[in-house]
Amino acid sequence: MSVMIIKNITFIKVLNSLFFNYHYHIRSHLEQFRDYTKMKGLVEELRIANIRSYTLKYKEGEEIQYFKIKYDSNEKFLNNAATLKALQAIKYNIELPEDQFDYTFIDTAIEALKNAIIEDLPEWQEASWG
Repeated sequence: MSVMIIKNITFIKVLNSLFFNYHYHIRSHLEQFRDYTKMKGLVEELRIANIRSYTLKYKEGEEIQYFKIKYDSNEKFLNNAATLKALQAIKYNIELPEDQFDYTFIDTAIEALKNAIIEDLPEWQEASWG
């Protein structure tokens, strides 16, 4: 599998979209989803894991350089589907063993957004329960 570096703006949009737009779908899953600073740290961990994956795959033996980015933009994705697609792209481009990276945050966010998308479908709302 190939690994590409995900743009910084994608991580900024993921953070703002998850926290400000969709957090009510995912707050109940993890305590970290309730605090902007904690969520910013989790998104930054995703960004670093992406860079680390790329470096390990294509720049073996080179020192990994991490440059901080400012999460001060108010940019967000337009909808749940765009946020979900960005999260899936990020996860796809992280190739670290589970003993070196905790996938709980991204897996939980992906699952919560999938559920939110499904629950917003008219077919879902019209379907009988049970």
